[in-house]
Amino acid sequence: MTDFIRSFPTLTALVFCLLAIAPVFAQDEVPAPTPEASPSPVPIPKVPSQETSSESLSMSPVPFTSTLYPGSTVRRFRGKDNFGFRFEGDLRYRSVTGLGEQSGTYVSAGRLTTDWVRANPLNRDERGGVRVQMLLETDQRGTVIEKLRLSEAYGYYTFLSGGVSARARVGQFVLPFGLLAVYDTPLQPIQTLYEKSLGLRVDTGVMLEGRYGDFRYAGSITAGTGPNRVEFDDNAVFAFRLARAVVLPKIGPAEIGGSLLSGKLPQTNSNTLLYPSGTVETRSVVKSTRFAVDAQLFRNPWVFRGEVVFGGNDNEPVYGYFAEANYQIQRDLSAVAFSRRWDFETKPSRATSIGFGGQYSPPIRIGSQFQWTIRTLFEFERNVSEPGEGSTQVYRRLTVQSFLQY
Repeated sequence: MTDFIRSFPTLTALVFCLLAIAPVFAQDEVPAPTPEASPSPVPIPKVPSQETSSESLSMSPVPFTSTLYPGSTVRRFRGKDNFGFRFEGDLRYRSVTGLGEQSGTYVSAGRLTTDWVRANPLNRDERGGVRVQMLLETDQRGTVIEKLRLSEAYGYYTFLSGGVSARARVGQFVLPFGLLAVYDTPLQPIQTLYEKSLGLRVDTGVMLEGRYGDFRYAGSITAGTGPNRVEFDDNAVFAFRLARAVVLPKIGPAEIGGSLLSGKLPQTNSNTLLYPSGTVETRSVVKSTRFAVDAQLFRNPWVFRGEVVFGGNDNEPVYGYFAEANYQIQRDLSAVAFSRRWDFETKPSRATSIGFGGQYSPPIRIGSQFQWTIRTLFEFERNVSEPGEGSTQVYRRLTVQSFLQY
C-alpha cells in the first residue's frame, strides 16, 4: 500500500497530462453518430418522449449511452413544462452451471423513468427538472420478481454563464466515477467493474457537473449507503471525474477520463451482486480510496471501452480492469467480447470473467420511440474465495435477453 501511495502523484499527473495533450491530436468536434449509425451493442437511450417536441443539439462527438449527461447535448423545448416517460423491460433465459444460481426463464427487471423538464420560455433551453425511476426487479441469481424499488430520484438545475455549464443535482443518482458516468449497464448481461470495485452504483447526496470548454467534470458528496437509505455520518463518499472527448484523426471519436473517490464503501467479495436499481444489501463498510482511468474509442465498425481501477481498502491494495470490444457486422447486428478482473484486499481472493456474445435489433418499429433488442452472452466466471472459505467456484453461463424500450 505504501508503494501505491507513493506512485499516486505520478499516476494522477499521467491522467491529467493525457487529458491536456488530447487537443494536439484532435480535430474539431463533429455531430455525434445517431443511434442507428453507432456500432455500440447497447442502443443509445433516447430522452423520453420529450424528443418529439424538442431539439437536441450535439456538443460532443462521443455517443454516451447514459442519459442527462452534461455536455453531450443541449436540449431545447417548445413548451415551458415538458413531461417524458420511458419504459424498459428485461426478459431473460439463463442456463448456468455452478452453485447458487438457477437456470430458467424469468423477468429480470422492468424500469420506468419519468422526467419533468422546465424550460426557459425566452430561449427554450433546459433549466431544471426532476427524474424519478422505479424498478421492479429480481435478484440476479434468482428467477422470481421480488421487489419494487426506487432507483434514480433527483432534482436538478442548470446554470449557464460565460461558456461554462454547471448542473446541480440533489437526491439519488449514479456516481460520477469511471465508465459509470457514461455507460449505462444495469439492464445488460455485461456489467462493468462497479459491483466489485465500489459496491455502489446509485447513492444519495449532492453533485455538481458540467462542461468547461472541451472538458467535462462532475463531483459529488454522497452518503455511501446506496439508494433508499440515508445515514449521513462518517460514511460520506467523495467522487470526482474529469474527461475530454475529441476526434482523433483517421481513428474517430474518443474520450479519456480520470476519476478519484474516497470514503467508506460497502465491503465486497466475489459473491457481491448489485440489483439493477443499485440497492445495496450489505451494511459492512470499509475505508476506501479509488482511482480510475477510463476510455472509449469509436472507430466504425469498432467500439472499444475500458477502465483500470485501483486503490486501497484500509491499508490493503485492490485493483482490477474491464475491457470490452464491439464489432458491427450489419446495421442491426453486432458482436461483443469482454474481460473483467477484480483483486480484493484479502489475497488471493479475486473475481475474473470473460465472455462473448451478440446483439440483434429486429427492424420492427412502432413509432420513433420503440426499440427491441435481443442479446446473447456466454460467460466463463472464476471466483477465488478468501482463505478458509472454501474452494474456487467456476460458472459457465449462457444468457439470452429480450430487451424492450419504449
